[in-house]
Amino acid sequence: MPSRASRRTFLGWSAAVSVPLLAGCEQGELVRAPVPVPTPPQQPPRIQIVERPVEIVVTREVEREVTREVPVTVVVTATPLSRAPVRGTLQVVQQANHHASQTGVIGDAMLRASAARGWPLDRTTAEPPSDDAGLIARLQARRAAGDPPDLVIDGLDSLPLWEQRLIAPVDDLVSWATREYGQPVARQRINHLIDGRWFAVPYWVSAGGYWARKSWLEEASIDPTRTYDLQQWAEHARRISSVERRRWGWGNTVARSSDGTRNVAAAIFGAGGRFTNERNEVVFRSADTIAGFEWLRALHAMPATTAAMPPTIGTWNDRSNDEAFLTGTIGFTSDDGSIFATALQRGRQLAEDMILVPHPTGSAGRRETHLVAGPTTFQHHLMDSARNADAARELIQILLRQDALGAAIENGAGLSMPAYREWGWDLKGLTIAPNDVIGQMRRVILSERPFTYFQPLDQPRLWISAAHVEHVLTDTIGAILKGQAVEAAVGQTQERLVQIHRRLNGR
Repeated sequence: MPSRASRRTFLGWSAAVSVPLLAGCEQGELVRAPVPVPTPPQQPPRIQIVERPVEIVVTREVEREVTREVPVTVVVTATPLSRAPVRGTLQVVQQANHHASQTGVIGDAMLRASAARGWPLDRTTAEPPSDDAGLIARLQARRAAGDPPDLVIDGLDSLPLWEQRLIAPVDDLVSWATREYGQPVARQRINHLIDGRWFAVPYWVSAGGYWARKSWLEEASIDPTRTYDLQQWAEHARRISSVERRRWGWGNTVARSSDGTRNVAAAIFGAGGRFTNERNEVVFRSADTIAGFEWLRALHAMPATTAAMPPTIGTWNDRSNDEAFLTGTIGFTSDDGSIFATALQRGRQLAEDMILVPHPTGSAGRRETHLVAGPTTFQHHLMDSARNADAARELIQILLRQDALGAAIENGAGLSMPAYREWGWDLKGLTIAPNDVIGQMRRVILSERPFTYFQPLDQPRLWISAAHVEHVLTDTIGAILKGQAVEAAVGQTQERLVQIHRRLNGR
């Protein structure tokens, strides 16, 4: 069967032979017009698509007329642009700290930002971090009532909030802050990086520690640069006390408060006591823990040391402790740094008489030295059920701009320290602080291995965070000081911890 040439084949062939045919034509013969050679169709260029993950922060500008009057001291002017829309009001809960001036500086920064963007702001001030459990309960209640805040600025550990599904991940915001300021310090990672994700944006850090009145120690020829154990400090406190001058040396309360927890922890962990072991078991009931509590019991029973304590020390909260030191009532105490920040504002002479002494060694059991008094963290938590998440995220970035962040740190120098490794340490408000207080704090804050309540584990545990929030340490010493035997009180706390461990599946 003869083959059939396609039209494309024929055209190709005719083009090839057209010239010889014309050359061989004689006169009178039909001359065929040359057949045009078709141009091959142009193939579209090949485009190779390469996907690269990029991080983009998109800010949408929305026309908005500002009609709500905000009753604040800052000037509120209408602005035609609001970068993120707000439904209802932007609700922010700000946990106060023990330095009222800095709480106000942060609050004013929020008011200015919301006024400039036309955001109606509903700002609530919560109690300082000594009431962590109460704040968490109120956040749960607000969510249950369908009225959750959008943002919480606080000193809370993220683990309990994460376990209650109260907070949202903020990895992109932490990535942005890291590009601006360097890596967050170790304690921020420990408290807020959960399962590889960030659930808080670091704001600032407190170093904490033990403070003494420099002039009082000099009068008693006590060298403040040496490391002493807690028993030696109790003896120093007795020497610097003077009832006639209304001065008491020992200002370390064990009442239910942040300072009280810190003081009990220093004695117990310094003796070698622990909540857990490498196998994540509850091991609170031990000879070392009992030894630490026995030392605390004796401290509060001996006339020689009780004479060095103010009469009302057993009822103090964190504010009582601060004011007693600032007014010259006590000469040795532990604190997160708020007393130093307040002293800098009340008068430099007062701050110059304050020194941050080396952390005491335990006086019982194993007699270990741990930086139990710090550091602690302050941060931004974006609520998981926030109605105005975009505006809340933008507010976080505004508060973390260099001018706003620098103002918050400098106003609370000694309390609020940089939360990122590479920025803020040369701020003027820090460099002019006396007695190398900031230098000592920096060494504590930048340590890559701060002491934690979950040691010897290398990962945080939710059940230990819950135990801390429930004030189990101060509750134990409280029962002992009311007459319960030390071993019985420790055993009771062991069972309480077992219940917490079981309730949270040891997480």
